[in-house]
Amino acid sequence: MTALEIVFHEFFSFNYQIFFFLPFFCYDVKWRKWGRVRYVGLALLCCLPCSIYYVLTGNGIQNEWIFTFGGWYSTYYLLIVFLAILILLASYEMKVKAAVFFTVGAYIVQHLAQNCYLLLAVFFNVSSQNLAYRIICFVLLMVILLTFHFQIRPQLRKDLREINIESTTMVGFLFFAMLFINVLTSWIYHQEGGDMSAHIGYTFYGALSSILLLILQFGMIDLIEAIRDRKAMNELIEKAEKQYIQSKENIEALNAKYHDFKYRILELVNSHADGDGNAYLDETLRLIENYQDAFQTGNEAMNILLTEKSALCKKEGILLTCFVDGAALSFMKPADIYLLFGNALDNAIEALAEVGEDLPKTIDVSVTKKNGFVVIVVENTCRGDATFVKGMPVTSKEDKSAHGFGTKSIKYIAETYSGNLVMSCADHVFTVRCLIPVPG
Repeated sequence: MTALEIVFHEFFSFNYQIFFFLPFFCYDVKWRKWGRVRYVGLALLCCLPCSIYYVLTGNGIQNEWIFTFGGWYSTYYLLIVFLAILILLASYEMKVKAAVFFTVGAYIVQHLAQNCYLLLAVFFNVSSQNLAYRIICFVLLMVILLTFHFQIRPQLRKDLREINIESTTMVGFLFFAMLFINVLTSWIYHQEGGDMSAHIGYTFYGALSSILLLILQFGMIDLIEAIRDRKAMNELIEKAEKQYIQSKENIEALNAKYHDFKYRILELVNSHADGDGNAYLDETLRLIENYQDAFQTGNEAMNILLTEKSALCKKEGILLTCFVDGAALSFMKPADIYLLFGNALDNAIEALAEVGEDLPKTIDVSVTKKNGFVVIVVENTCRGDATFVKGMPVTSKEDKSAHGFGTKSIKYIAETYSGNLVMSCADHVFTVRCLIPVPG
């Protein structure tokens, strides 16, 4: 066997392919210090002894008695999987569950590629040791990897750093599904006895099971993230309910104080005839009445929220303009109103903190009822165009998995009432537009 044939033979061995595939899965994950060097060094430390053994004996180490079980199953493959998990942990900044998740994915793609090689060998009736066949398999391998990396993977998840792999049940299920496929395919391969139809069936089964498991792997991630988002949303709603009750109590207490203060001022006005003193007291009385009449929208939750946010806007030098028909929101729960508008205004205030002196800092809130719908519009000046994915703005914060729930909560509340949410950004104006049908 020539040196080139040995190189191709070893490259298509299980251990080399697993370590070759893994970086494609971990492309977005941050390396540890010297992680790349550590990964290559540890991977070669696992692979080179097997290659040396093959060159010296002409036999794969996975077939030796120390790794075989029952005469048909080799534990060598599981050993490589466990070593791959440990090497990922040593090379990348990731948790054990993430390392298991990525290793299972690499195993699935390797299993798919391996069965594609076998199908080629069957249909073209060539030996798996044929050099031309190996070259064709290498091209096929790169096509599979590049297709996964540039086409399938972005559709499954734009940024794998955003994946929250925290479910022990999910990761455990994936690992045992991989183990089941590994054991079953080994048993079928041992039982086929050289029958061509059985061999074709075995390879088709291997390829199909790999594709289905890969779809399941990323489908479960979407399910887990949906459950996580729902849990976070419920926590936000519960928090909004508590904040609303607390704010209501605070403002009611403050109003009572202002009410008492107002009548004390009136008593002083009536008991003093001094012109300058009365002018001062009149101005004080006017300010108190302006506070009490600041927001009378027809909806208590909106009054409380706008009172809070207007004070914050005044502190930040933001002009808050409101045209709100609060009665149009009477069918909504106070906590939902507080959460929807609260997050919309918080996002607007946060965005205005980044606006320069060349742009006015303004927020416009509008709630109107038209043709059986409540039309909610919140607009604010913004620094520039925002990036949207599936109609939702992408947070600029580094930890994307821990942020963005504000906008998600707005959408969630709108959809709770069978409404529609549209967010847009143009000409330095960010707009949140929500259309909610009024119950008949």
